[in-house]
Amino acid sequence: MRVVGQHSADDVIEAAGDGMQLSRGVLGGTQFGAMILLFHELEGSSAKADLPHPAILLLILTVGFGALLGYLGGRARERRSPAAEPPPVAQP
Repeated sequence: MRVVGQHSADDVIEAAGDGMQLSRGVLGGTQFGAMILLFHELEGSSAKADLPHPAILLLILTVGFGALLGYLGGRARERRSPAAEPPPVAQP
């Protein structure tokens, strides 16, 4: 579900620059991984899934995956959007 959401968000929101989609993906991956680790610690029960031993590896994986999804979503949006027309040339 997160994959579809990240990809769709990059399709819908207009980006200001080429690296904007990538940075949004990094931010989304950071939030996602950090919240998993935070709530796992706050809950205190045993994990239902195997988490990597140094927990920071989970954060690194989610950041990398989010960056990839942000890049792919931005790239797909660029392909679908029409090319900008060149400005008209003044006739002498």
